[in-house]
Amino acid sequence: DTMWKQTLSPVYQHLSPIPANESLDPDAPLKKRVKLHKADEEDDATLLQAVLSCMQSGNMDQALNLCREAGQHWRAGSLLGGQLHDVIFEEDEEQDGGVILTKRQIGNPNRSLWKKQCQQLAYKLYTQYSNEGLVREKHQNLHGCVYE
Repeated sequence: DTMWKQTLSPVYQHLSPIPANESLDPDAPLKKRVKLHKADEEDDATLLQAVLSCMQSGNMDQALNLCREAGQHWRAGSLLGGQLHDVIFEEDEEQDGGVILTKRQIGNPNRSLWKKQCQQLAYKLYTQYSNEGLVREKHQNLHGCVYE
């Protein structure tokens, strides 16, 4: 699925004052203050609320699936930054019947940096954009949640 269908429609039809390369940037609404179409803004707010609810209930897999289903794979990737880092060992059988241990790292080794960035983004969204609509409020709530 594609995110922001209504917002992108005039861009593809060359009717929008927004350059296509800026409007396709997932950070454009927040960083460049690109205004989303009202329907897309409502869809994003609904998505962010659902993702936040999933995360608060401990269902990260469902939160990630919701992002992917909405065409926001970048958001799912961003949320994966919150995974705890760990090293696991998996047993693999060799052809001669022996066992070999394979070391695998999971999670984000830079999670503390990721959390600090989430905290800073939540604060920025709260202080700079607090009166600018549902999506920014939901972003602030989501980034505040992942910081906790």
